[in-house]
Amino acid sequence: VRSRRQRQMCIRDSLTVRHNIELPLKLDKRKINEEALLDTVRKLGIENKLDSFPSELSGSQQQRVAIARSLIYSPSLVLADEPTGNLDRENSREIIEILKYFNRTLKQTIIVITHDESIALEAERVITIVDGKVVGDERNE
Repeated sequence: VRSRRQRQMCIRDSLTVRHNIELPLKLDKRKINEEALLDTVRKLGIENKLDSFPSELSGSQQQRVAIARSLIYSPSLVLADEPTGNLDRENSREIIEILKYFNRTLKQTIIVITHDESIALEAERVITIVDGKVVGDERNE
């Protein structure tokens, strides 16, 4: 039995990593920029996994595929709900560094929703919400 997060991370178990990443563009009838795709998967460290299936990947690799799928659109806003929730400390740090890299280089706004204070402290700005109300709004140096 897979968790809700595992089901969300893998659009289709029967599709390769490449096809999972390309799927949103294909559904939107947009042309796939092969150079951008390869650049993104290289930066995420999954370039040698494009022909693999989700079941053949570690949790960290699946998370990187989900990030690549989100970034392939070149969105101006990325919402990342607990992007490190199922990862160990080292892989969590790598994922946050990757998100920060894309924020800096592509000028994307990345909103990370997390319960992990150490992850929140990596952000430039931390908005704390308790019971649906904003109770804090701080900028980090």
